[in-house]
Amino acid sequence: MIEKLVARAVVNVFNRHFTISELVPLIERFEEQGLEAVVGELIPSGAHGELVHAVPELRGAIARLDAGESAAGIASATEFVLEGLHLNRRLNKERRGGGVRYAR
Repeated sequence: MIEKLVARAVVNVFNRHFTISELVPLIERFEEQGLEAVVGELIPSGAHGELVHAVPELRGAIARLDAGESAAGIASATEFVLEGLHLNRRLNKERRGGGVRYAR
């Protein structure tokens, strides 16, 4: 029950910041280029930064969230964007140990 409430809150906040149509270029990176993203508590924050650096469409979405430049802020914003896309049924999510894999 708590998990469903949190998911509902995340998707509501996500949908206030973004429309899916704005994120189509990012979604297409997953669909057409086979992009996968592994994020989570046990993944070093620097790995999130590498992902953001390699995927300009993700970097643009994160910039809109005003998450700052810290590794922790970038990691949090990255996970928020990916989870929002998952909750909007645009990405698949697979839990792996201490991380989560997002793909299409």
